[in-house]
Amino acid sequence: MKNFIKLFFTLTLLCSFFLTGCGDDGKDPVSWYDGYKVNLTEEQGNSYTGDYFPIEEGYTCSYSGSVKMTTTVTFMGNTETEPTDAPAIGMLKVLAARNIPLPSGTISLYPVVDYSMTGGGAIYDTSRFFTSDEEAVYVKAIKLSDGSYMEVENPVFIKKNLVVGDSWETAPRMDMTKLLAAESEADGPQTDITLTAKAKFFVVGHENVSVPMGDFNAMRLEQISDINMTGKISNEGATVDMNITAQMAAVYHMVPDTGIVKQDITGPLNMTMSFSGISMTININIEKSELELTALGGDTYKNPIELPEREISAELKKILNTPEKMMMFNMSKKIAKAIKNNLSF
Repeated sequence: MKNFIKLFFTLTLLCSFFLTGCGDDGKDPVSWYDGYKVNLTEEQGNSYTGDYFPIEEGYTCSYSGSVKMTTTVTFMGNTETEPTDAPAIGMLKVLAARNIPLPSGTISLYPVVDYSMTGGGAIYDTSRFFTSDEEAVYVKAIKLSDGSYMEVENPVFIKKNLVVGDSWETAPRMDMTKLLAAESEADGPQTDITLTAKAKFFVVGHENVSVPMGDFNAMRLEQISDINMTGKISNEGATVDMNITAQMAAVYHMVPDTGIVKQDITGPLNMTMSFSGISMTININIEKSELELTALGGDTYKNPIELPEREISAELKKILNTPEKMMMFNMSKKIAKAIKNNLSF
């Protein structure tokens, strides 16, 4: 079976790019979110205009870094913990624009390839479709696993005019029932999801950073996100109750016409699922996930889908010892993938 760690790890790598947040030691997540403060690095009100996330055919950037996190899986009192402390690589590439049919009309959008690898597991994803204008870069559509497209509301990805001290909401809005039904191969009418997702960007100011690509005086942005999801979803003929929370924080350093030169992400993601009296909990604590720019242009990682993948540990196999447990475990991976692909802007 494919390594579940690499599926959760994509929450923190180039695939997610804009999933962010930081845990708050048990504090109320709304208070944590609303009370988040930043320390500006330059005078408030300074304004800078530029293309901080280039969207044009062929734009490619490669990254290297590391991740340190702990995943704890509990089934009915049986608990196993699996740490990850490993190097990581990532790549982002913009493909040629194509016409995408959406409810509001057919529009030309750029597919963006996200690739990441750590601990022997690779993810290669092309589900997000971008566009840009003089004001901002936008994620306008999500490609579902059945080949259809879902339109995104509130699609701002990154603004082109950055004013030190400013902030803006970045949480996308979409039909989560349709999204999760497609990701889990569930019957839509049997899927009932309640979602509260908040995300906000803060413009902090310029900082000097050194990465493998070189030295940069880059704009520092911080983003926080707070995700709470509850509901029921059908899979393999069964209905599973679930509860998911995530509080994440990220620091991005960005340069006009170059993009993200460095990113650091921390925070917890917690999932609880139950089926026929069997309960499963997965807690993922990301202590640090760091990527730094190594190259612009080219196509460094070819055929990533063929890279080897680890299996889950022998200890986890011991508690995944019934079809019901394995079913919930597989569903948790699909839900994590849906969050990674579609809430992590």
